Amino acid sequence: MAKAVGIDLGTTNSAVAVMEGGKPTVIVNAECARATPSVVAYTKTGEILVGQIAKRQAALNPENTIYSAKRFIGRRYSEVQEEIKKEEIDRMVADAQSHADEDRRRREEVEARNQADAIAYQVERQLQELGDRAPANDKARAEQLISEIRRLVKDNPSDVARLRQLASDLQQLGYGLASAAYSQAEAGGAGPQTGGTQTAGGGPRPEGAGGGDEVIDAEFKESK
Repeated sequence: MAKAVGIDLGTTNSAVAVMEGGKPTVIVNAECARATPSVVAYTKTGEILVGQIAKRQAALNPENTIYSAKRFIGRRYSEVQEEIKKEEIDRMVADAQSHADEDRRRREEVEARNQADAIAYQVERQLQELGDRAPANDKARAEQLISEIRRLVKDNPSDVARLRQLASDLQQLGYGLASAAYSQAEAGGAGPQTGGTQTAGGGPRPEGAGGGDEVIDAEFKESK
């Protein structure tokens, strides 16, 4: 059953919460933070950035960055032209430059975590669909890799190299499971035919009936 969420859209930061056990619980974002900067940006390649990463690149991409939108609701465009001061722009540029490495690292962590989660989910579904047909050794190895990925995502998501290696190993194992399932399906569809010989009309030939090459001698007697 789908759950309803509550969104606190703030001028500076926003948060999302859901009811769990009768109590509201704030949902953490991809960076494991409870509050997300209320900033959205569009890069030159069309990529959409949200939150801290969008905020840090605002000074370098001001025309495609939206922030502080809440305080402009209900105001005329002509009333907000002087809102952005040169001092604020300089501060934003300095902030973006000082956190460039940190932003890159966080983006790599998020991308690696999302990719590993997606691969783990896909292989888990493969195992469920194959059931007992999955090779025992491959199934055990896949379950081990899935467990390691989820534990690493929870306890140490900053170990991007290890996370990528686990995801790559699991993906290769998933390819093998898919190939095995395909081979099994092919083998099952090429089994020997049963049911005996057939008549010219396509139905089964009755037991005791001779083959097509058998000749039976008989006498013919005309009755008057």
